[in-house]
Amino acid sequence: TCAPYLLDEPPRLNEQIVWGESNAVVFANSVLGARTEKYADYLDICCALVGRVPAMGVHLDELRKPKVVLDASGLEISTD
Repeated sequence: TCAPYLLDEPPRLNEQIVWGESNAVVFANSVLGARTEKYADYLDICCALVGRVPAMGVHLDELRKPKVVLDASGLEISTD
């Protein structure tokens, strides 16, 4: 789906999934904590058929660790 936030049962934290839509991939990784990459056409279908995803990219623990951490704790929230 290109609107994953409408799913009755969204993927769970650390669940390995395959979604091809760009906004769905960002939503799955950052909001849901599921694991998916932006896959080329037809690779997502192949993964769905066999029930497996490639062991690469953000599917792996070591590649989910941030390389840059931003500390915004000192920023004030504007009420304007």
